[in-house]
This record gives sequence, C-alpha cells and structure tokens, in this order.
Amino acid sequence: MFSALGECPASLWNFWRNVAPMSVLLIVSSANSSCSQGPGNPANVTLDANPAMPTIAKLNPTLGTAGTSVTITGSGFAATQGSGTVTFNGVTATVTNWSALSITVTVPSTTTGSVVVNQSGLQSTGVRFRVGSLASTCTGMTRATDGSAPDVQSKINAASTGDIVTIPAGSFAWSSGVTVSKGICLRGASGGRLTGSSTTSLAIGMGSKSFIVRSSTAPDGFTESEAICAQVKYIAADFMCGTVTSWNGTTLVLDITTTGGSGTFKVWNFKRDGSTQITHNAGSGDLITVTEPTTRSAEITGIHFIMGSGSGDHIQINTGGASGKPTLVYGNRFQTGTFSGRAIESTVNRGVIYDNGFDCGFGWKHAAPAQNECTGQGISLKNPNPTDSSWRTVSTMGTADTNGTANIYIEDNYFSGFTQSLSDIDDNSRSVWRYNIYDNSQMGSHGQETSDSGIRHFELYHTLGIFDNGQDGESPSSIANQNAFLFLRGGTGVIYSNTFDNITSQDWNNKPEIKFTVLALRRNNASSGIGTLGYACWGNSTSTYSKHGSDGPPYPRQIGLGYVTGSGTTDANLGYRGDAEPLYIWSNSGGATFSPTLEVTGPRVMPATVRLKRCPITFG
Repeated sequence: MFSALGECPASLWNFWRNVAPMSVLLIVSSANSSCSQGPGNPANVTLDANPAMPTIAKLNPTLGTAGTSVTITGSGFAATQGSGTVTFNGVTATVTNWSALSITVTVPSTTTGSVVVNQSGLQSTGVRFRVGSLASTCTGMTRATDGSAPDVQSKINAASTGDIVTIPAGSFAWSSGVTVSKGICLRGASGGRLTGSSTTSLAIGMGSKSFIVRSSTAPDGFTESEAICAQVKYIAADFMCGTVTSWNGTTLVLDITTTGGSGTFKVWNFKRDGSTQITHNAGSGDLITVTEPTTRSAEITGIHFIMGSGSGDHIQINTGGASGKPTLVYGNRFQTGTFSGRAIESTVNRGVIYDNGFDCGFGWKHAAPAQNECTGQGISLKNPNPTDSSWRTVSTMGTADTNGTANIYIEDNYFSGFTQSLSDIDDNSRSVWRYNIYDNSQMGSHGQETSDSGIRHFELYHTLGIFDNGQDGESPSSIANQNAFLFLRGGTGVIYSNTFDNITSQDWNNKPEIKFTVLALRRNNASSGIGTLGYACWGNSTSTYSKHGSDGPPYPRQIGLGYVTGSGTTDANLGYRGDAEPLYIWSNSGGATFSPTLEVTGPRVMPATVRLKRCPITFG
C-alpha cells in the first residue's frame, strides 16, 4: 500500500504558491524524474554482438500468488537461457523452461509489479503482473436465470449468502432494474474486452490489417485466433472485426472479415462485445442497485452493459452501514450514452472496481460538433453523509487504510472517450485510482462550493493518459475537446508516477494536463446543502451574497486543505472548512507539464441547465 510520505521524502520540497486571491498549498517534486536511482551505469554492461531486444508479448496468467507457473511469450529471449533472468517487481524468478519465443517461470515471493526479461545485457519493457487472487469466493448453489430482469430478481431473492446467480449468454433489454442486498455473486457469461490504442493509419477494408499498438496499452495482450474488433475511437459506425493472426507485443495483425463504415483512420481501440449483454431501458432508474451486505461482499462480473433509452446508472452502490462489506465489480464492460448516462455510482468509501472497460459510445466527433464532447460519465463517487464525517476525520491515504476498507479502489480499468468526465470524485469521497488507462478521457471532481461537501482526498498513480492529436484540421474536428486529464476543485491527495501525454492540437490549442480551481469566488449556487449556500461568492463584501464576506484565503475546502489537527474553523450548519493538508505531486513523466494550471476565478459563463449564478463582483 502506498504511503504518501514514505516513498521519496528526499526529493520533495514544500511549495506554498500564493496566487491572489487564492492560496494553493502543494508539495511538488523539483523535477519529474524518478525518485529512485537507476539500474546502474550502462558503461559497465557488456553486450553480445547484435543481440535481439527481448520483447514480452503476453503473460499467461497475468495474476497469481507465489508458486504460480507463468508462461511468457514474446521474442528475443535467445535459444538458451545463458545468463538470462526474469524478475517480478525486481525479484528473480525460478526458470523452468527457456526458448527464444517462450519462457516458463515460477512466481517468487514478491508484490505486484513489472515482469522484466533480462538477456545479454538488455532488458525488455516491463509488463505488469498482479500478485494475489481474484478468484470469486462464492462457493454456494448456482442459480441459473433466463436473463430477464424479473427472473434475475427472483433468483436473487431465493439465494443465500455465497450463492451464484448466473445470467446466460444473450442480449437482454431491461425495462426495470434489480436489487442486491445479499453476499452473492451476480455473474454473466462474459463481459467482453476493451484494450489497446493504435495510431496506425489504415483504410477500413477486408483481409489482413497490421496495427502498431502503443506500449503498455494492452497489458493482457492478444491471443492467436481471438475474435477482436478495431474500433475508430470517435465514430461508432466505423470499425473492422476479425481474428488475431499474430501478436508480438508491439504489432497486432488481424484477419478482417466484417467492417462498418469507410475511410482511412488513425485512432483505434480494440474491443470485443461481451456474450452477456444487458441494455439499459429502465428510464431514470438504475439497472442494478447494491446495498452492501454485512455477511460477505457482493460481486458483479461478466456483463456487458449498454446504454439504451435509459438514463440512470448501470450500477448503484449504497452503504450497508459500519458493518457493510466492500462491493466487487470486475470483468465487465460499460458503455454509457454520448449525452447522458453513468456506469457506476458509489455512495460509500469502500469497494474495488477493477479489470473493467468503460467507453462513452465511441461517438465524440458527432456528439456536439461545436465542442466534440462526450458528456456520459464513468464512475461517480458521492457519499452524502449527513454528518459530514469524512471532513471531520483524518486521512486514510496510503498505509493509513490498514485493512483496505477505508477507501474505494479503482484499478486496472480502461476508459475511452470520456472527454469531460470519466469520473466525478465528489462529496466526502476517499478514493485510490491506480494502474488505469485514460484514453482521451478526463477525471472530474466537485468541491463544496458546487456540491454538498466536496471531495475529501484521492490518490492517483501509475496511470497512463493518452491524447490523440493525429487527425487535426477535420470539420467537424476528430480531436477530443479534452481540457485536462485531472480537473480538481478541492480536497487533497497525491499524484505520482503517472505518464500523461501533452494535450495540444491544432484544433483545440494547448490545454493543461492538470487543472486546479476554486469556484467559490465566482459561483453563487442556489441549491441547498451543507456548504453551497454559505460558501458561495466567498470574499464578496456584499452580505446579501455571503455570510463570510470579509474572509479571504484560504477558501473553505480548497485544494491543499483537509483534516489534520482540527484547528480550522467550523461554521454552524456548513461544516469544517479544513486545515492545511498538502497535496503531493512527484515522479511523473510523459509530454505533460505536471505543474498544475491554477484557475482562480472559475468559469465566467454558467451552464443554463444548472441553478447557478455569477457573483456580482469580479475578483483577481
């Protein structure tokens, strides 16, 4: 578990940046370089004549415990092992078989990290291997359904703790949802796949097509004869489907047998539809509502969720109280609507959402030609705790979460096309985002000035942010109108060891990769809540608009505030303003600039669809 203060303390320095009228408290690194010393002096390495660079194409399996046998396929391993080694997160593994194209090893006693093949002084790019077990703990009776919502609900009602309720392969349109409050497993036949990013320019057509796949975007690789589709990222109707004929870790060759649309494109994802598909036609209701059981975790897996005529959540997770067990959501694929819809909302700070694919319908080019935005949403974290307790208790970041149930963990997911909001990290939320891929997708958040309580804290690390700018100049634009990879409005957290592309294009100009703001200066929120009325128009001397007109920075629950000493101000009926709890930024890389853009006044034009007004005085 990551410790915010324990990773690289020597490389951190305190940085108070006062930008009138906002004071932002950050702790950032003095450079975007690694905190640890490199593997050694390259001059001391002796190379064989013209050695082949070892390349890992696939690990099988990609998860296991110490003692698990893992087969590594790829190239450049050399016919015999010689001095070659394989390491798991830096720990050398025992080799049981070695050839030029395949190595079999036994997982050593280690932790989650990269598998690296070393041969002749050269080492492969690491491929992540997770140490642990994701095997379901449901071992009870299997209760098969016909796939309809009424029958699924009937089998859930009849189930006991540990039972498995199965949804068969097929396409099902649900006009009503189901509820789960027992420690059961709701399991479809297959949730499908979403993986990989390629910028290879290809015309849609039949026959053999070869794609160069960006490193680290297809961590599970591809398997020969696997059925897969190459999908244009921004137009749903343009795709090529077929089977894998070869995969070497970099180049994917498909034999295309089915196509949609026409033209030449150079921004691709790779997908496979799930065999169990549920279309959301349940209006504003949610498809699956989970109330945490107190006996064991509820699990949802193996389902491909599709947004139909409905506008509610695919999955809604509600608290089961202090004794509630974390909900596990894994192995699914979620498709939201281009204009509406949300994949998952959790109102509790525990659970794990992992190994899922999220897409916004692959339609951002035709979503809104003036802006090219997808307004669907991936994951919303909103814990409307009436006591506001998350802002009155200390952080549970890093090792402070002693049993893994004090934060919600979102990991190993692929998000594609959420140009505005792959997430809404909101009221009282405590979350960890790690090992995800943000493909033309932005994290969003809310502070207290536009919500009841605002985000409490988050961790963002080992995440890859992709921005494609290769098809500038089209009308309407095919470039995502993405404003950042992270848009943060309050609270505290850590941002480290991420790789983000530079968000720049001819069509939309240069954008910040990380954007911080305090909106209380300009927003007068007319909705009710713990903080929204009292904290609107902060610093405005006109008492009509603010109870705290004479108060200046720091602003309530702004970035860099949390709960450490409890020495901050508490306002009656409004909550704790926060005391200094710095946000940490270090050891990030890529083309991005990891010095946040600070927006001190907030947007000047408010959306007509929300109940917001501008404050009467312009600040700054």
